[in-house]
Amino acid sequence: MAKYKKRKDGRYAAWVTTDEINPETGKRVRIQVYGRSVAELERKKAEVIEQTSKGIYVSEKNVTFGAYKWKWLELYKAGRETNTIEGYRNILKNHTAALDGLKLLQIKKTDIQTGYNALKGHADLQRRYYQTVNQIMRAAIDDGLLFKNVAENIEKDPAPKKKKRALTELERIHLEDLELDPQASTLLHMLLYTGMRRQEIIPLTRFDINFARKKITVNKAVKFVGETAVLKDTKTDSGEREIYLLDPLADVLKKYLSTLQGNLLFPGTDGSYLKKSQYRRLFERIKRTLNTACGGTHHYENGRIKFDVDMCPGLGSHTFRHEYATMLYYSGIDIMEAVEIMGHSNSKMLLDTYAELRRQEGKSIQKLNDFAKKSYQNNAFDSTEKVTTI
Repeated sequence: MAKYKKRKDGRYAAWVTTDEINPETGKRVRIQVYGRSVAELERKKAEVIEQTSKGIYVSEKNVTFGAYKWKWLELYKAGRETNTIEGYRNILKNHTAALDGLKLLQIKKTDIQTGYNALKGHADLQRRYYQTVNQIMRAAIDDGLLFKNVAENIEKDPAPKKKKRALTELERIHLEDLELDPQASTLLHMLLYTGMRRQEIIPLTRFDINFARKKITVNKAVKFVGETAVLKDTKTDSGEREIYLLDPLADVLKKYLSTLQGNLLFPGTDGSYLKKSQYRRLFERIKRTLNTACGGTHHYENGRIKFDVDMCPGLGSHTFRHEYATMLYYSGIDIMEAVEIMGHSNSKMLLDTYAELRRQEGKSIQKLNDFAKKSYQNNAFDSTEKVTTI
C-alpha cells in the first residue's frame, strides 16, 4: 500500500492520472481524490480509475449545487420522519434556487448570505435555510467536492426567543364553565390534566386508562403523513410513561367512555385515528368557545374560522402542556419527577419553565432576605458577642 501524508484538515489526498488529454495544456488530466482514512482513499482511487477507464467519470469540478442537493436529500435524509423530509424539501425547492446553477466550487459566502438575508423577517425559515445549506456543504466536503464550508460563518440575525405560554388568568376563570360537546370537553380535560402531546392523545384507547390504579399509560404516538395519522413510537424512550389520572379528569372520562362505541378515545369520522384537519377542527371548538366566553368574537370565511377579537392569542394544544407543567410546579412536584411525568428526555425544558415561574412569583428577594437574616446576621451577632466578652 502506498504511503500518504495526512493533510491539515485531517484528510488524505492522492492524484489519479487519466488517459484524457487536456487540450489547453496538452497534458494528461489528473484527478485529485480525498479520503478520511487511507482505506477510504484507496477505495475512491479505485472507483475513479474504474470510471475513467469506462468513460463514465464526471469531473467533480462540474457538480452544481442544484444537482447535489437532491442527491444529498435522498442519501442522507432518507431515514428521517416524513415531516422532516418535507421540511428539507420545502427549503430546497423554494429557497435555494439562486444557488442551483452554481458549481459547488464556485459558491461564495456572499451567495449564501444573500439567500439568508432574503428571508429576513422569517426567523424560522432563516434558521432552516442555514441548517440545510450548512449540512449540504459539510457533506460535499466529506465527499471530496469542496475544501471549505463557506456557509459556516455567515452573519446570522439574532433569533427571537420563542416564549411558550400557559393559560392566562382570564382563560383559567372561564375554562371550567364552557359548554362543549362530549368529545371536545373530554379533549379539553385530557389536555389540561395530563400535559400530553397532541400526537400522544390521538392514539389513546380505553385500555390505556386504569381507573383502579389512577394511571394513564402512554406508549404510542402518531405522526401525520399529509392528512393521515400514522402510528409510530413515542417521541423519545422517556415518552413511554404513566401519568396520574386526576379526579377531575377521571369523572369526565367515566361518563365519556360509557357513551363511546369503539376503543379509540378520539376516533375520526371513519372510526380510525383523527385526521390532521379533524383534530384542528376539534381543538378549534375549544378555542372558539373559550374565546367567546372571554369576550372575543369571530366569523367564518370560506369555511375557516376568523377571530375578529382574539382574547386567546396563541392558544394551542401545547399551551395546555405548559399549563400542566405550571400545575406541577405549584403542586410542589420535584423537578425530576416532573420530567418523567411530562415525558421529556432531559430536564432542560422544565428547568427553564420552573425558573421562569420562580421569577414570576416575585418571592425570590424575600427568600434571599429570610435566608440572609437566618444564616448570616444571627451568626454575625453571635460572633460580635464573643469578641466583646474576651
